Amino acid sequence: MKFFKKINIIDVLAVILIITCLVGAYFKFFGGTSEIILQGNKRIEYVVEVKGVRNYSVTALQRGGVVSDSKTKKPIGEIISVKESPAIGDEQKADGTYVKAPIPDRYDVLVTIQTDGRISSTAYYTSTNTELCVGKEYFMNSTYGSLYCVIKEIREI
Repeated sequence: MKFFKKINIIDVLAVILIITCLVGAYFKFFGGTSEIILQGNKRIEYVVEVKGVRNYSVTALQRGGVVSDSKTKKPIGEIISVKESPAIGDEQKADGTYVKAPIPDRYDVLVTIQTDGRISSTAYYTSTNTELCVGKEYFMNSTYGSLYCVIKEIREI
């Protein structure tokens, strides 16, 4: 009984604080993801837009191949199709106004990529856990070149 008389409220609060910190640290580092995976092992197709590239870049993309993340070097899909169109930019006229005009020898390209992955409530993920979401900018490496792109569309196939 002498043991319980020497414990005060400060000691109890300190022990509770330590236990709470340990539990929080465990979930932070070992608890896994906080989001619920809705569907796994799905085939995902996404379209990226590459703006203002030269003809040799378009040719390199049309040769297909695997696309990988430039930071992790992990594969994030395979090029399925490439659609090119003349690049359009703003051109300043003599009176100071701007008009849309084609940029000579430059192309905007829509590249369709397919990969296996998972779908969550907030994003799509490749099989290597690279997050894919519309509007996100990526720097990707293809088999024959590299590209800076923006994801325009994602769908399950």
